[in-house]
Amino acid sequence: MKISIRLSVLAATAVFSTTAPAQAPTCADVVWSAALLENNPTIANHCLELIERGEEWYAVVQAKVIRHGANSTVVRFREPDGSWSDTERAYPPRGFAAEIAGQEVLISQAAEGQELTVYASSQGGDNFTIPMVEAAEMGEAMEEVAGEAAKEVAEQETEQK
Repeated sequence: MKISIRLSVLAATAVFSTTAPAQAPTCADVVWSAALLENNPTIANHCLELIERGEEWYAVVQAKVIRHGANSTVVRFREPDGSWSDTERAYPPRGFAAEIAGQEVLISQAAEGQELTVYASSQGGDNFTIPMVEAAEMGEAMEEVAGEAAKEVAEQETEQK
């Protein structure tokens, strides 16, 4: 009897903690990685939105190529208000691509004046994490475990009768 009470309380707690209304994360909810901030210290100011594709989150940034350097690209970023930032030097990793007219193009091959939409992935937390999403996912996992535990307790109680 003591076991079933503990598991039932656990199940009720997990359900209660995850039934709050879900709110879509915004750029303000992002925690940027130190590695990304090292190369792009103003990225948080230029994040336009977060989108989810499958189970992955992406931070959307738009930039206009001003000119290319040996290891960097000078760009202007689209600001959330629609204006363009002052020029900044960006250091995209080798092979970094952006979407141009629905196709992936290496940033190093983008024409001067070209506007790019860049999707920074949250995969593995290399670029950023979204604590509220991680907490919700943990709550869902706890709810699933609690549900399975409650099911097992109910089956045991049925067998004992």
